[in-house]
Amino acid sequence: MPLVNIEMGNWAEPATALINHASNAVGGLARPWQIRRVARAQGDARIIDAKATIEITDLEHRAILRHAREEGQHQDNMERITYLAASRLSADAKPEQISVDWLRNFYRNARHISGDAMQQVWASVLAKKSEQAADFSPITLDILSKIDEDDAAAFEKICSLTLQFDTAVPYIFSLVDNIYLDNGINFDVLNNLDKIGVINIFPSTHLFLSSKNMPFKARYFQNELIITKQFKCVREAGGKYSIGSGHATFTRAGRQLSSICQTTEIPGFFDYASDRLLHGHVAQLKVTE
Repeated sequence: MPLVNIEMGNWAEPATALINHASNAVGGLARPWQIRRVARAQGDARIIDAKATIEITDLEHRAILRHAREEGQHQDNMERITYLAASRLSADAKPEQISVDWLRNFYRNARHISGDAMQQVWASVLAKKSEQAADFSPITLDILSKIDEDDAAAFEKICSLTLQFDTAVPYIFSLVDNIYLDNGINFDVLNNLDKIGVINIFPSTHLFLSSKNMPFKARYFQNELIITKQFKCVREAGGKYSIGSGHATFTRAGRQLSSICQTTEIPGFFDYASDRLLHGHVAQLKVTE
């Protein structure tokens, strides 16, 4: 029985368009009118053809069976991710505008993803791309292919500890503070996400946001902090204003992937961040062992 069993007749046009476009781009995805698994049949056909033309050894026979099973799993992964994405599309989605090259690269990476949680992540990427609500570069897709469920959960937590200025800023001030430790964020977690390529962490450097315009506005869910140049935390030099922004930034891949994160408001974080922004001093990031 297939992992994905969806009645296509009730689907909106964008969902059908996505499945058609993806199938045309990579070949072999089940279309709305023909949802089936072909990998096993193709594998059997290959074995029969091989036996009919050459005498194969038991080892070669097993190799062919293994390849057929692997391709069958890849097929199942790609179809499940596609249908999960299609089920999320709005009536305004334009999946047919996704480039064939992007789709092929997407499935080249996504075909290996078999876990439910990470398939949901990949489906979110495909859905966002179909909605033209976000873009995901080839490098971002390559990085995502190396992220496991624990990495994804840690990154999502970082996104929940992020302030929105003109750009999103993961606000990491001091790792000895409970607001981070209580949410599972420590130096090892940050260092791992840095190595993966979704954030950059600067333990010995305090970063600043700069702008020619005032005031600074820091938003966190429904909360907003307005920082004018009268506050001592604001520096002025060369016609620009700057304010401390902690010790971390998103990479390009991190910014793109943050658009699909299901963030949750962390109790007390806005008050904590507001206090640190207005009264915090420039210091090195303290790392606990």
